[in-house]
Amino acid sequence: MTWDLDMARRGDPGPSGGRLLETHRQTSHKLELMLRYWEVWSRIVARARGYPFCVDSLWLIDCFAGRGLHPSNAHPDGFIPGTPVQAFRAATATHRAVRSSRFHLRAVERNRRVAQELERRLVRLSGAAADKPDWRVLPTAFATAAPEIIAEMAADRGHGHSSGSAYRQHDHRSLWFVDPDGLKDIPHTAVDPLQPLTGAEVIINLDLGGMWRVARTAELALAAGDVRAVAKAINEQVMHRTFGGDVWRDVIDRADQHDIFGSIAQGYADTFPAFPYRCVYPLHSSRTQRRYLVHLTHSPRARDAFAEEYLASWKIGTVLSDEGLSTPQRATRALRLFDQFRGTEVTVQEMYDLGVGASRRQITSVCRAAEEMRLGDFDDAASRMTWYEDRVPEQGLGL
Repeated sequence: MTWDLDMARRGDPGPSGGRLLETHRQTSHKLELMLRYWEVWSRIVARARGYPFCVDSLWLIDCFAGRGLHPSNAHPDGFIPGTPVQAFRAATATHRAVRSSRFHLRAVERNRRVAQELERRLVRLSGAAADKPDWRVLPTAFATAAPEIIAEMAADRGHGHSSGSAYRQHDHRSLWFVDPDGLKDIPHTAVDPLQPLTGAEVIINLDLGGMWRVARTAELALAAGDVRAVAKAINEQVMHRTFGGDVWRDVIDRADQHDIFGSIAQGYADTFPAFPYRCVYPLHSSRTQRRYLVHLTHSPRARDAFAEEYLASWKIGTVLSDEGLSTPQRATRALRLFDQFRGTEVTVQEMYDLGVGASRRQITSVCRAAEEMRLGDFDDAASRMTWYEDRVPEQGLGL
């Protein structure tokens, strides 16, 4: 039997246990997936042609951005770039490849001190000014920022469009990542304004564990087979705000006791009916926490692309992955190749022929990581890496 997407959704880690190197496996999994999907989404939409919507002005919105760094014991630099840095780099790389694309990055972070730190980090990121996205850090709450960003998108009319019968419409493509610490920060009313946006795609990191006051109470209730007892442990006010009403009672009553977290996550996703495609995906568990990514989209292609990247991210670091390397592993190998090839220009095929101990696909991913680490310049189209003589510090990431 092969390991597939359905097994991943059930939380089956696969033959090798799906083990990641980070202490907080959920964070590692989230970062691996978003690293992939910022890039995939940007590349697919920027290259779309002949559609009756605008593909020339693209929006990336990180709604709980943080400081842009996550500590990492496994990464040689001691940290991993956070999702706003990932989005910034994805926009920069895509614009270099597709010059007609214009990217707008909005990072929302209500803690002003953290927002200022993120702003300093982004302003110092490497790259030509012409390649970088139009970006801003908004030091406010998500519920306040979302309407402002939507209004800004609606006012963005100073550009051309792709062909099609509706070419005059500014139906902008936007990717929203909503990643709060807990449920209280994402009331349903804050997400509702995104539903009418036919060009919007939304990813919500839903804290299922946070729905219970005491994790042990829920576990005991589940072990006893008493699903209703779970509801008694839930803060009703928080649930009403999160689900936009008391529909959560029916969701819990109907939940599959063999997959109660997945059932509740899907019930939450279904409270956004304007999105035709509503899928949920479990992240690797960390201690008592249970988090699901809720993916909302109007596009079947986006649904399939996210599912594909999710499955690949789940298998990172396992024998099941074609790429098989986590972010820290790619960074470690990038430093090794830098020591071996510094000051030279070499293709992926040449490095493979020299027996560097990796597949061509792995070498390509390592070269991309090396470019982000300022170890050289990677020409993706030619599969050629130009290694620097010395490492260039990335000022924005505190090296």
